[in-house]
Amino acid sequence: MCQNGIDFRGLELAVKQLSERESSLRKEIEAWADYFLEMGAADIAAGLSGAVADLVKAGEKIAKAKHQLEHLHHHAHEHDHDHHHVTVTEFSG
Repeated sequence: MCQNGIDFRGLELAVKQLSERESSLRKEIEAWADYFLEMGAADIAAGLSGAVADLVKAGEKIAKAKHQLEHLHHHAHEHDHDHHHVTVTEFSG
């Protein structure tokens, strides 16, 4: 749906894809961290575990962006605003 020049469906799809990629990458890194731990490379496993923690934080920010986007979509649709523009600050964490 396009409202006020904003393709909410496209933005929602992009955020959904980011979320899926974050989740997939997190699972893959967790598996590698486990493997390195089993192989006795605890330092590498710890580094990868840190990357997983960073991805968890990124996932939280992606979820927040999704929520903000849904709110903007609902708000624009509900009030039929003609001048609401999505800005970068609205999606910053």
